[in-house]
Amino acid sequence: MVVDAFFTYLPLVLCIYHLRGLTRRSVYHSNQIIRIALCFIVSNILKLYFRMDRPGDVNRGYIRGIVDNGIYIFTSNYAFPSTHSVFYTQYFMYNMSVFTFLIGLFGIFTRVFYNHHTPQQVFFGLCFALFMEISLLNRFKLRKKICY
Repeated sequence: MVVDAFFTYLPLVLCIYHLRGLTRRSVYHSNQIIRIALCFIVSNILKLYFRMDRPGDVNRGYIRGIVDNGIYIFTSNYAFPSTHSVFYTQYFMYNMSVFTFLIGLFGIFTRVFYNHHTPQQVFFGLCFALFMEISLLNRFKLRKKICY
């Protein structure tokens, strides 16, 4: 349960971290916030369009249920595409390192392991994030520039 809660709320913690970084007027943090917001908004619009239910969150505790229901007021409670998969994939694409790859891999795996999503929902979330990376985010020049 601790692992599930960690990977469930890690995107929120990272978002707060980048919001805090905006006080330093960092281009890195502002680009990351814009990327997170774009992926989150488009992912939730797709969730409202497809309206695919979750496989069943039977292993959530009482406190987790209250917190999650509070969060779902601001988002959709649908499962497709997996917003966590979208987040972890786009976060890795902007911060390519072994550490972010492993965090993303475990984060995506826990969504299936703890029955928040089916493997197909997670896979299409990953594909959607890659599509966003290639098309929309490149268009807005929100990719990290590679310096040699």
